[in-house]
Amino acid sequence: MRNTTIGLSLLFTTFLALSADASILNLKMAKEFDSNVQLAVNATETVTGANKTLTMAGEGLRKKKKDFINWNVYVAQFFAEKPEAFVRNTDGALASLNNVGVRALQLTFLRNVAITDITESFLSGLNANLITDQATYQNDVNNFINMVNSGSDAMTGSAMTLFAYTMADGTEVFVYEDCNGKSQTLKSLSAGFANKVFAIWFGNIPAGDQGLFNLENWLMNVPSVTPAE
Repeated sequence: MRNTTIGLSLLFTTFLALSADASILNLKMAKEFDSNVQLAVNATETVTGANKTLTMAGEGLRKKKKDFINWNVYVAQFFAEKPEAFVRNTDGALASLNNVGVRALQLTFLRNVAITDITESFLSGLNANLITDQATYQNDVNNFINMVNSGSDAMTGSAMTLFAYTMADGTEVFVYEDCNGKSQTLKSLSAGFANKVFAIWFGNIPAGDQGLFNLENWLMNVPSVTPAE
């Protein structure tokens, strides 16, 4: 198995207490904070036309080691239409995404990160899951990477959202919203590709990336959040 470890170029910034609300997800905020990012109890999506409520099914902190320092990079929150179908272990989590319905992962950044570094980190995760080696997904991978790379840099407090669902006719839809709120949609996907993207967080982790390994395990835990008053 080929593993790729790609470093992120990070700029130190002051931590702020932030609540992220992207346009494709309207968040109902909780009392709790994770690394100064206010968590959400659930989110109402604005993509499918049904305004479905997605429950926050997992959350965790992404750290990245650089120059012997573990930097806080972003807080990830995973939302699912049917969170009870999410399997909370590394053997079953990724496959179970086929059963959770509409799903989304929102990343709220704790520091400035160049979009090129984000793109490289996503590509590293795809490499670790051998997705880039599969001819079936070559066009999808290229379209996804180009879509992400065309987005804005991440600034402290900004949020990026990855969103997927299956239409009634079986068509898979993947939506990417960058940190400036610009959304792009991929529809002509090879079967299963949307979950291949989520494998970055729920699949094989690039060798030596302890920060992403820890985040994957945090995302498996059942979140306990209280709605804000």
